[in-house]
Amino acid sequence: MVIFLITPFNLLTGVMKAQAVVQLLEYPTAGQVLINELMWPGSIPNGPSDEWVELKNTTGGDLNLGLCYLTKNTDGQADVTMVSLPQGAIITAGGYYLISNFAESSSAINIAPNLVDNSLTLDNNNLLIKLYCPPEAVVGTVGEFDILIDIAGDGSAPLAGSNDTIKK
Repeated sequence: MVIFLITPFNLLTGVMKAQAVVQLLEYPTAGQVLINELMWPGSIPNGPSDEWVELKNTTGGDLNLGLCYLTKNTDGQADVTMVSLPQGAIITAGGYYLISNFAESSSAINIAPNLVDNSLTLDNNNLLIKLYCPPEAVVGTVGEFDILIDIAGDGSAPLAGSNDTIKK
């Protein structure tokens, strides 16, 4: 983590003004953020689209998730970007970052998600989700240099649960 202290100084009066602290958080590397939970079958009464992904920070420091993204692979060929995290997205030390298809008021989840994005769709038959983040040195360039942080699924049907019996 890089911390800058900004101390404005008035040359005419010789008085220092209040300090501002700006933190530039590091991006995670492989294994520092995990795809911790997937809710893929939906819920009652909200239907099969009531899905979410929970990320877990395994470190003792806050991490920058801005410009990180989740991909899905449903055809066994190429990864497709499913959700892009906004600039300013932070996952706290030891904390969670919840991405949901619906807001708390329209979902079976009982907590407000960090990000609501209706492009979140989890395949019920071919589940393979990946989390990518940019490396520190090339922030702003998408794709070519991005680091694979974690993978959930192997491209086959999810190991547990059923979309036939949607949970409450």
